[in-house]
Amino acid sequence: MIENSVEEIFDAILDICPSNWERLALHADADDTHTEMYFYVKCGGRYYTSEEAAMLCGVSLDELTDAYRNIILLCEKPEEAEWLGFDLVIDGDGSFEINYNYAPIDDAEWEKKYLV
Repeated sequence: MIENSVEEIFDAILDICPSNWERLALHADADDTHTEMYFYVKCGGRYYTSEEAAMLCGVSLDELTDAYRNIILLCEKPEEAEWLGFDLVIDGDGSFEINYNYAPIDDAEWEKKYLV
């Protein structure tokens, strides 16, 4: 389960996003050999990619790369896990939701579900 790392993932994302964020939406896919992830940050009613959000904060490419490496490590799949990926949504009030994916999810389907 990834719940133990939610706070660490959240802290790592906060390092590279604007202070006036309203919502964070992260998607991670993991298997036995690698982990991929991307996330969006909602500010002012608009979603920004992680790269756009980092640029708004003046985060350098090196800092963004380091943050990505850290977040990916935190999103790694435990050996015993049966899920293929997970989605983590954190709202500005501190509430969060984790959904585990047991089948591949289409990017357009993910955006429609989480970027509202």
